[in-house]
Amino acid sequence: MFLGNPRRALNEYEQATELAARENSTRSPFVQSRALRGAADVCYLELREPARAAAIYRRLIRIHPQRPEALEARVSLSHILRSDLHDLRGAIAELAAAIARQPPWVAALRYEMAKLYFELGNYPQSALEAEAILQRYGTSAVAARATMNRLGLRARADNVI
Repeated sequence: MFLGNPRRALNEYEQATELAARENSTRSPFVQSRALRGAADVCYLELREPARAAAIYRRLIRIHPQRPEALEARVSLSHILRSDLHDLRGAIAELAAAIARQPPWVAALRYEMAKLYFELGNYPQSALEAEAILQRYGTSAVAARATMNRLGLRARADNVI
């Protein structure tokens, strides 16, 4: 509806969030969490304001931690923390919280966590994450990438020693 006008879309999402917060109905958490997710997405994807998007994602997670949108927000927040705000430890914390909810794509999240540990230089933890993928999700699509990660870590260890 607001294609091409992200500021107006953000304004509408913010209004919907405030209305849902004031309303005391069974639909309020649904509407509020969806509106917060939409507002954060607009801030990040359309307006290119990662810090503002991160703040909105954090608000969503704080207010509605069990909603599906909060799980999605944690993954998006992790991406923002990693690529835009350069907070690798914060990104790991968000992925760990998402993994704890055991979504169907948990193997992919664990692989992302292994890559984050690798970027931090924590090679032993990166190897543990890759090994966990292979043990628990050996038939998943990311198992082959985890194997390559583990082989790369071994080669790195061999060169260091």
